[in-house]
Amino acid sequence: MTQAAGIVSVLTDFGIRDPFVGVMKAVMLSIDRDLRLVDLAHGARAQDLVEGEFFLSTSHRFFPTGTVHLVVVDPGVGTERKAIVAQTSAGWFVAPDNGVLECILGDARVRAVDVARHALTPLSRTFHGRDVFAPVAARLASGQLCFDDVGPEHGPVRLESSSIDSAGDEISGAVVSVDHFGNLITNIPGVEAARLAEPIVRLGGREVALRSTYGNVQSGTLVAVVNAYETVEVAVRNGSAAAVLSLAHGAPVAVRSGA
Repeated sequence: MTQAAGIVSVLTDFGIRDPFVGVMKAVMLSIDRDLRLVDLAHGARAQDLVEGEFFLSTSHRFFPTGTVHLVVVDPGVGTERKAIVAQTSAGWFVAPDNGVLECILGDARVRAVDVARHALTPLSRTFHGRDVFAPVAARLASGQLCFDDVGPEHGPVRLESSSIDSAGDEISGAVVSVDHFGNLITNIPGVEAARLAEPIVRLGGREVALRSTYGNVQSGTLVAVVNAYETVEVAVRNGSAAAVLSLAHGAPVAVRSGA
């Protein structure tokens, strides 16, 4: 049985202008002031389940076993959607039941949260991050709550995300995130692109050769690389690919053999 590590990673689309993240952390520390809280990201695009799931899928493996991963990207807050906890060999994942946990559901046991037992009261209609998800995450991380006591077993919602498609010597996917630098992050795995001879990335009517790093091109030049997420990314050295190509989330991308 995996032991709780006393660590909670926190991923939201709340941004940092408002006090929402701080209040969630205050709730968790009020339950156990010895918890270690890690801000994974709070800049996921608002209500964007695909980007939230992408951030989680490419990051959770770096945390110690026994971490509780708290994910609040919740466009259905206040509706009849469930709050869930998923358990894997790596730890626990606390989130709304909207598909944002898609990356771990294949190997997970899932329970719906018994909100009447585990939530703060009175329950807000607009801030379940504070009233439901944060208290459950904190109690799991501190060992005050066992997975089997969260609530009933549950069949979770699955995410209809942007998928990749391989046909012959071409792989098709999409831009799933645009980072702080304007780099266009795709969902095409770098390992798949590397199987092609002399890979060429096509998006926005442009074709860009896949290079080993940004420094392989001159300043202001488009470049494609395999990034830290281990997916294909298109960037402009010392510039913004999103601005140069006028592209954003959801833009189609393809990688083909240039040989």
